[in-house]
Amino acid sequence: MADLNISIIASSDDAEEPSAPAVPNLTSSDLDFYGGPNENVGLRFQNATIPAGATILTAVIRFTAHNSRSPVLHPQTIYCQDVDDAPTFTTDSGNVSTRNKTNASANWQPSATTAEAQFDTADFAAALQEVIDRPGWASGQDVAVLFVGAGSEDNAADAWAFDHGSDVPQIRITYGEVTAGYALVF
Repeated sequence: MADLNISIIASSDDAEEPSAPAVPNLTSSDLDFYGGPNENVGLRFQNATIPAGATILTAVIRFTAHNSRSPVLHPQTIYCQDVDDAPTFTTDSGNVSTRNKTNASANWQPSATTAEAQFDTADFAAALQEVIDRPGWASGQDVAVLFVGAGSEDNAADAWAFDHGSDVPQIRITYGEVTAGYALVF
């Protein structure tokens, strides 16, 4: 079993796209998780050193809250981008919302947050497994995680983004090692 923690390392690796399709914001200091089915947030994690054939045991993203929110009312659906090696986000209209999504997803109801507290998403291991199982996946490629929200700005969860300068989102993955083409889960 192995653990992998990867932080966002570039401004173009986290994006908000309100009222999709729209021009994504790549330089916001925070990420807002709200806005109905047309609000999208995308996160790209570079150099995901997960061997092809590995079994994803858990996958969550750890955020640091920007503001205190109670209650947080707006559920999210978490997908991964269904691609071998996810490209960085751009300011092309629809660049977050039009990316191909995995069939698997996870429902996430953010909990109430206190400013500067850390909080995790729901486990989206099944969505990440779809990416790792692609024939073109290779260790060291990049993974994008996509959030589609439901709700409005009132009492939405928000978290610090790369452009805040610290407390960047981090993907936390546990996977089974691969030996002779088989994933071993310990």
